[in-house]
Amino acid sequence: MKKEEFLGELRSRLSGLPGEAIEERVQYYGELVDHRMETGLTEEEAVAGIGSINETVGQIMSEIPLTQLVKRRVDPKEKHSTGKIVALILLFPIWFPLFITFFSVFVSIYITAWVLWAAFFFVAVAFVVAAVGSVLAAVGYAIAGRPMGGIFMIGLALILAGVSLIIFLLDVGILKGMVALTKKLALGIKRIFVKTE
Repeated sequence: MKKEEFLGELRSRLSGLPGEAIEERVQYYGELVDHRMETGLTEEEAVAGIGSINETVGQIMSEIPLTQLVKRRVDPKEKHSTGKIVALILLFPIWFPLFITFFSVFVSIYITAWVLWAAFFFVAVAFVVAAVGSVLAAVGYAIAGRPMGGIFMIGLALILAGVSLIIFLLDVGILKGMVALTKKLALGIKRIFVKTE
């Protein structure tokens, strides 16, 4: 893709943003392509090195504050047709409870996922504490002259430490998934306010 084609597509995909924000981003990516060409890349290679247009638009959307997008979308000067207003009022008993229900279910699932992450974290901590306690108990058995009890407690400590490691790794995976989901949700909400396709 050529530079002007890329910048034109970028400008068109960002058409819902404020004009100054669009021009700022287009100028930045134009300069980025120019800089890459100065290092010896061809125009097509320089554009390809930036990434796809979808990736670029996604990156830009993630950087724009949601408040700026909402202010742009909610224009107090915009005139609404009488038919739209009447339809919203008459259908309010249907759409509003449905909206509240879907929103509540979604928020409940999202919060539950974060609570599960916290629960796994505290379970992993509990297993670590139990492993340390088992090591201390093994020392107590050794001091009391009961080596078999000490060996059993060391084995138990190793098992508890292994389980805690597995739970911790699972918890890290859940955390990464939740962070990725949160970013996608934020980007999805922003796309409601700005048409990028």
